[in-house]
Formats: sequence, C-alpha cells, structure tokens
Amino acid sequence: MAGQVARLAFTLAEVLITLGIVGVVSALTMPAIITNIQNKGYVEGLKKNYSVLQQVTNTIIQEEGAPDTWAYTIHQSDDNSASEYIVANYVKHLQARCYRLSSVGYSIDASFCDGTKFLRTIHYKSLDGTDGSGIYGWPLFVSSYPIMLQDGTLIGIHFGVQKGATFYGTPSMSFVIDVNGWKKPNKVGRDVFFLYLMNDKSGKILPYVSDSEASRLGLRRGDTCGKNKSGHSCAYRVITEGKMNY
Repeated sequence: MAGQVARLAFTLAEVLITLGIVGVVSALTMPAIITNIQNKGYVEGLKKNYSVLQQVTNTIIQEEGAPDTWAYTIHQSDDNSASEYIVANYVKHLQARCYRLSSVGYSIDASFCDGTKFLRTIHYKSLDGTDGSGIYGWPLFVSSYPIMLQDGTLIGIHFGVQKGATFYGTPSMSFVIDVNGWKKPNKVGRDVFFLYLMNDKSGKILPYVSDSEASRLGLRRGDTCGKNKSGHSCAYRVITEGKMNY
C-alpha cells in the first residue's frame, strides 16, 4: 500500500529467540551425532582388523600348517618359545611392533621384542561403565603378547592358562583388540573387542561369542553385549549386525 513500508527484517528479540532455540537443539542432538560417528569408526576398525587377522592367519597356515598342529605353551611356562614362535609370525606378517609387559608376576617378555618397549598401562572399563574383574576384567593385556599395528591398533595375543584353553573357553588362542590403541574410551564393547582362533584345521577366527557358541564352548556366559552388561560378546553382535545398536 502507498505510504507504507513492508516489514522485511526480524527484531533483535526474534533473532535472539531463534538463536536460543537452535542452541538448545544443537546441545541436545550433537552428543548423539558425535557418538554415532565414533561408533561407526569403532565398527569399521573391528571389521578391518578382523579381516586382516584372518588373512594373516591364512598366510601363516600356508607356511606352518593348520592351527591344530601348532605348538604352544601356557603363559606362565618357564619356556614360552613355542608360543613366541607363533606370535613372531603374526608380528612379521602384520608388520607390527611388539611390547613387553611390566606387570609383576604376569610379564611375558618375548625374546624377539625390543627390551626397552614396555606397554603403557591402560585403565579399561566394561560396557556398563564399571571396572572389570577376574578373567573378564582389566588389565586386558596381562598374560598376553601385546603388539601394535602401524595404524595404532593394539592387539593382545593370548594363550590359555591350560593347554587347549583361553580366558574365554576351549580354543587355544584368542585376540584382544583395542581398535584405537591408547585413545579413549578404552571400553569393552566400544573400542575393545575379543576374537578367538578355532583350534582345528579350518583356521577360522571367530568373534566372541554367540549364545549358541558359548554353549558349545561350555561357557557360563553368552550374551554379555548390552547397555547394562560387560560387553565382552559385542564383537559377535557388531560383526553380525554391522553396527552398534546397543
């Protein structure tokens, strides 16, 4: 209309109100977005390392024979040379750096490791946020041979307390994988996962562990992957479902 000027601008109050709403929405949604991005990274890290370990295992099998012919010793043996021979093959083919453990009474000092490289102490938690305990707890790399890949992934190669057993059941050999190494959250089921090697001619590496597999292995616990659980079977869930929906 003549003599009137159209109102095209917002008032300062309206702008402030809008910015306030945007800020509140961002504050509510950004943590979830960041968590989803991080979780996708952990999932991809597990899938990548799972594939790499299987490929390397297949290569070692071609050179040394099937796992049911591999010699190894319990982790507190006076002579761990048989186990070290297996680990040395993984170190070679993974082009990894191996570490020594400094935990008194549980140290495994691989003869092929640099004697000056000790594994840094890392405080791990279970998926539910509590400290672990017993065989399911931290320090996860005690009684194992810790190695670090070039991308920073930390892997513990573990042999059972008794021949033919591991922390987790009857297979002879297992892997603890921290997909982002020293970085947090250092939490089982988020950036830390468990795999194990079938002690037979197949040489298959499996994610720890489904309910049915837990029953076959004679384990007391199968599904430990959930918001209020320890998280030790999350490798199976992530590999099977391809995501973290817990």
